[in-house]
Amino acid sequence: MPGPKARPDRTARSTRTCSPSARRTWCGWARAHRGHGALDLFGLVERYTGTLVSDDYNGYAKYQAILTARQLCNAHLIRSATGVVEAEPRRQAWATAMIEVLRSGRKAVKDAAAADRTALNSQEIEKIRESYREQAQIGITANYGWRTGKGYKHPAWVLAQRFLDKTDMVLHHLTDFTVPWTSNLAEQALRHVKIHLKISGCFRSLLTTRAYCRIHFYLITIRLNAVLPMQTIRDALAGHAWTPLRTLTPA
Repeated sequence: MPGPKARPDRTARSTRTCSPSARRTWCGWARAHRGHGALDLFGLVERYTGTLVSDDYNGYAKYQAILTARQLCNAHLIRSATGVVEAEPRRQAWATAMIEVLRSGRKAVKDAAAADRTALNSQEIEKIRESYREQAQIGITANYGWRTGKGYKHPAWVLAQRFLDKTDMVLHHLTDFTVPWTSNLAEQALRHVKIHLKISGCFRSLLTTRAYCRIHFYLITIRLNAVLPMQTIRDALAGHAWTPLRTLTPA
C-alpha cells in the first residue's frame, strides 16, 4: 500500500519588478497561505522601494510606507466593475462609465507617449480625475443603504467606495509613464501555476514546489531577456546557470 501523501503546499507567489522594461521574474514558495507570514518569509517585498503594481490585496498595505508609490491593477478593477454591471445592468450604469474613464486614462497616456511626450499636463490629468471621482460618487449614492440578502454591504457600494478612497493608487500611471497600467506581466507569469492548481489541486510537497518554481521562472526570465533557451538550459545543467548579471558561455 502506498504511504500517506505529503501535506499539500498550495502557496506559490510571484513577485516581479513593476516596470515596462522588467527583465526579471521571481517566484517564492511557502507553506503558509497568502498573507504577511509568507510575504515576510520571502524577505523581498519589505526591501522593495519602487512602485508596486498589484491587485488590491490588503496584505500589501503593510509595505506602502517604504514604497515610492503603488499602482492598482486596472484590469482587476475593470473585471470587478464588469461583474457589478452584469449583476444589475440598469442600476449600475456608473460602473460601465467608470470602465470607460479608466480606459480613457490609458489611452491618454499612450497617445502622449506616441507623441514623444513624457507627461500629461495638469489640465488633462484633472479632467480624467474629475470624471473618475464623479462616477465613483454616483456609484456610492446609487447603492447607499443597499444590502445583500445576508445583510452585507452591497458589492457595488463597496466597489464604488474603493474607487473613491484609492483614487491616487488607481490613477498613478497618469503621472508616471514608466508605471504599467495593469499587473498583467506578473499575472501571465503565474498563469501556468494557476492552471496547475486548478487541475491538480495543489503541489504535493515543498521540495517539488521549489523545483517547479526555480525551473519555470528561470525559463520566463530568460525569455524576457531574449536569450536562447536551449543554451541557458545547457549552462544550468553544467553548473553555471545564466543570470542577468552573467554572460552566456560560447555556443
